[in-house]
Amino acid sequence: MAEVPSDAGLPEVPDDLFPQPRPKSDINLPLIWFGIPFRVWIALLARHRFRVSPSYWPRAVLITLLSLINSFVGSYTALLYGRRIARAEVTAPLFVVGHWRSGTTLLHELLAKDPKHAWPDGYACFCPVHFQRSRYVVRWLSRLVAPRQRPMDFMTFDLTLPQEDEFALLMTGAPSPYEELMFPFAADETLRRLAPATLTPAEQARFDRKMRRFFRAVMVGKAGQRLVLKSPPHLGRLETLARLYPDLKVLHIVRDPRAVVPSMVKMIGLLGPMGQMSRRWPANASRRGFLRFRRLFEHYEQTRHLVPAGNLVEIRYEDLVADPITVLRQVYADLDLGDFGPLEAALTPLAEGGHFRPAQQPQLTPEQAAVIEAYCGPMMRRYGYL
Repeated sequence: MAEVPSDAGLPEVPDDLFPQPRPKSDINLPLIWFGIPFRVWIALLARHRFRVSPSYWPRAVLITLLSLINSFVGSYTALLYGRRIARAEVTAPLFVVGHWRSGTTLLHELLAKDPKHAWPDGYACFCPVHFQRSRYVVRWLSRLVAPRQRPMDFMTFDLTLPQEDEFALLMTGAPSPYEELMFPFAADETLRRLAPATLTPAEQARFDRKMRRFFRAVMVGKAGQRLVLKSPPHLGRLETLARLYPDLKVLHIVRDPRAVVPSMVKMIGLLGPMGQMSRRWPANASRRGFLRFRRLFEHYEQTRHLVPAGNLVEIRYEDLVADPITVLRQVYADLDLGDFGPLEAALTPLAEGGHFRPAQQPQLTPEQAAVIEAYCGPMMRRYGYL
């Protein structure tokens, strides 16, 4: 087993060591939570004692109104699709895992080009209780308010593209660390939610139920396809995933933390205001981010043996963007994902057109590099970055 990190002797991390960019405007549209049902929304507010900052009251009112509509349409959708969802099967799902900003989105989108694969798109993940019926209405509304690009990396944002299921899990009531996107001051509580072992039995049972139902909902009408999922928090949930899906396959992508950390800071600074309900930030927020990195790595190392032999493959982001066809061809062989031909045919024009270019390595100060190596050293040595 690889080195498991300890927090002893780690340096403090001044919050200004990695300055966060801020969006040019602070809009009050519920760009992330527009699909949340009323019951889940009120439960989240109550759990955090309704501590919504006054400047976000208009956003909270709008989300409340939308949540009532979501609950009504969700109940109607459940009546129409409930039996089909209950009969849907999820067989040998493929989980793409990795820390945020490690290339999970790119990898998910590439795998989604294989017609043998099914995956949740933005409609499913942001409107999880009624996406089967509301897709076309939401498409029209999203064109009016949704950004065309992700603010942190300018990748295309489109609700028809693969999306991470963590948003759907949170908005159906499952315990999720993404509560921190709403209430940044709850960082300690959300850090706890990264590991299944820290959940109460009731929380774990609710998580299991919500996850299985959403995955089955995505598979309605897609019999015979393999479900491909991506969520960074799943990196710390292998124990749960292996228990619920004993035939699972796992594809873990890693990236040099010296690139991940600055990119993560940028993402939090630009994406956070799009979903938060409070302007209260916890003290030592930067150190908590590094501890989150270590916790995920630690949980992964302690539980990776639970994945059946031969069903877990690790790749590096740097290798993927340098030669995606060769890397993914090997992934298909190692994980026994079937014929690589259809995906190769889809990727060849992209590769020949220069679509895959390594991201420029950020320039770090000696102090920034030292902190990253102090906190992320075990992972960096494990994957050849040190």
